[in-house]
Amino acid sequence: APPVMSPPKKTKALPPPVVKKNSWCMSSIGANEGDLLRTGETHAHQRQSQVAFPAFPWTIKKRTVSRSRMTAPPVEDGAGNLYLGDHAGVFRKIAPNGTVLFSVKLGGAVWSQARLAEDEKSVFVGSDDDNIYKIATKNGTIIWKRRVFICSPRKNTDPDHVKCDQDAPPILAGGKMLMTGGRGVAALTTDGSPLWQFNVASHVRGSIASDSRGNFYFASLGYQIVSLDPKGKRRWAYRAASQCDSTPMLAAPCMVIAGCDDQGLHAVDMETGKRRWKLLGGGNFRGGGALGSDGESVYWGNTDGYLYATSLGGRVRWRYKTGGRIITPPLVDKAGNIFVVPEEKRVYLLSPAGALLYSRKIPFISDSMPFVVKSGAIMLSTEKGVLITLSTTR
Repeated sequence: APPVMSPPKKTKALPPPVVKKNSWCMSSIGANEGDLLRTGETHAHQRQSQVAFPAFPWTIKKRTVSRSRMTAPPVEDGAGNLYLGDHAGVFRKIAPNGTVLFSVKLGGAVWSQARLAEDEKSVFVGSDDDNIYKIATKNGTIIWKRRVFICSPRKNTDPDHVKCDQDAPPILAGGKMLMTGGRGVAALTTDGSPLWQFNVASHVRGSIASDSRGNFYFASLGYQIVSLDPKGKRRWAYRAASQCDSTPMLAAPCMVIAGCDDQGLHAVDMETGKRRWKLLGGGNFRGGGALGSDGESVYWGNTDGYLYATSLGGRVRWRYKTGGRIITPPLVDKAGNIFVVPEEKRVYLLSPAGALLYSRKIPFISDSMPFVVKSGAIMLSTEKGVLITLSTTR
C-alpha cells in the first residue's frame, strides 16, 4: 500500500528558536553510550542501527521460551547469550543454541528489557514486585534486590493499575543506574546504594533519556515532560493535555520529543522546556520514536495504526497505515529503512519515503521492541512466550 501523504490534523508550531551553533545541546544528540552498532539504542533513544536489516524474503524461526507472555526484548552479551524475563516472573539466560543456562524466579512479572553491566558479569532487571534485581550472569545468583519506590501494594499486574513496578529498562550512565517507576525517577550506584530520587505524583512508564552533560528527560502519566540536572534537581517541566506514556527522544536542534495521550507528539526545547511544536495525530503517540538516518526525519507510531514520518519542524512528510495499534518504537537501519511492529500478526519494512519494501506475517502478536542480534537477524518477544527470529532465507 502507498503511504498516505496528508496529515489528519495540523501541526501547532511556535516560531523556531535561535540556536547557537556551538550550543552544548547540539553536541549531546546521539553522544550517549549504548549499543549503537546493532540496535541503535543509546541514551538519546534515537534507535538508529548501523547495520542493514536482513535481505528479504525472511525466514521465521520460532523458539518457545516460556508459557507466559513476554513484552520485553532480550539483551545479548558478547558471547551471544540472551537474557530476558516473562510475565510469570522467570528470568532466563539462553545460549546461542537455545539451551537455557539458568532460570531464576523473581517476585513478579518482568515487563521491560534487562541491562547488562559494562563488564557483563551482572545484569539488572526490574520486576512487578517493585524491586530492581542485580543478577550474576555466570549462574543466575541474585546479588541484591532493592525496592526503590515505596507504594501501596496492588494485586493487579496490569501496568495501568500498578503504581510502583519498573515498566521500562534502567539505563547505566556516568557510573550510576537510572530507573523510572511508580514514584518518578531514582539514581542508584551499581551496588544498589541510593543516590537521589525525584518524586512525581504519577507513574513514569517510559525509560529516561540522558544528554552529554548528564541532564535527564522523562515523560509521566501526570501530563508532564520533565528535565532533571545530574543531581536529580528539576530543570524544567512541560505540561501536556493528557498523560504521556512514552520514552523521550533527543533530536537536533536541541529538542526532546515525547508522545502523549492528547493525540500529540510534543517537541520541547532541551534548554528552556518551552514548546517548539505539537503534531496532532488520529490517535495517541505512545512507546517511543526513531530518528531517520538522514537526521532530518522522526518516525513515531500511533494508536490509530499509522506510522508517522515528520520533519524536525513537526510537519508530516507521510504516514503509513498498518493493521493494528503501534505502541512500540520502530527501528531504523543504516540504509534508512524502518522496521515497524504493530499490534497484529504482521511486521512491516518501509523505505525512508514511506513505501512498503516488505511485509511478513508472524505467528503471534508482539508487544516488544525489535532487537537485532549479533547475526544481524531481528528478534521479537511475543504474547505466547515464543521468541521469533527473522533472518534471510538461505
